[in-house]
Amino acid sequence: MKRYWIFTKKELKEQWKNYKLIVLGCVLLVFAMLSPVLAKIMPEIFKTIDMGVQFVIPDPTYVDAYGQFFKNMNQTIMIVIVFLFSGNIAQEINRGTAAMMFSKGLSRPAFVLSKFTAECLIWTFSYWLSVGVFWGYTQYLFPDQTPENFFIAMFCLWLLISFILAVINLASVISNQSYITMILSGSVIMVFYIASAFPKLTDYLPTTLGNINMELITGVKGTGDIVIPVLVTAGLTITCLLAAIALFQKKQI
Repeated sequence: MKRYWIFTKKELKEQWKNYKLIVLGCVLLVFAMLSPVLAKIMPEIFKTIDMGVQFVIPDPTYVDAYGQFFKNMNQTIMIVIVFLFSGNIAQEINRGTAAMMFSKGLSRPAFVLSKFTAECLIWTFSYWLSVGVFWGYTQYLFPDQTPENFFIAMFCLWLLISFILAVINLASVISNQSYITMILSGSVIMVFYIASAFPKLTDYLPTTLGNINMELITGVKGTGDIVIPVLVTAGLTITCLLAAIALFQKKQI
């Protein structure tokens, strides 16, 4: 356990030196600040566009800000996460640093878990910081905001990305090539989103946690509607980590 925490600290320092924490944090903060601003000014922009047809554009509300936030997160942040973390395990193997750590007593399961832990800590810190900035900025622009199930909606997105991090680690164990890890991870995400087109599968897909956010914020759905997706996603996250550990135990370094 001691070596696990030492390696996790080493991993966090390395992620800082590689600017991954800074990049992820900056991207999330941009989304956090830009989403309420776009929601506020978009109606005014449309009013200035002369398309020969007069549209009745309703005044923007905090709901529009949340819609922008979740749209940006679901469309872009997954790509950023896959791009940033796909090479984490492969790079350690290719550079020989993994073998060096094992010679110093670090176990292979601890190696995989410390990688995932460091990635999750970076994601968690960056994400919840951006959530706080987003809420404050939205409160400033839309003082009447009264979102339902705020923390539950935000937690759903956090858990979805945490699951994707587990998928990335599994893919990185399967292949020593970063680009193949990206392809494998992207393929898994795409399969889940394609499967979400079938209503009977919705409750059993992690991607539901990225699609239900606005229904939670507006009160259309409540906490009872996410119990199954949350349990399935948590179970799949653990399964991916266990599979990554099992495969890594047999992998030649």
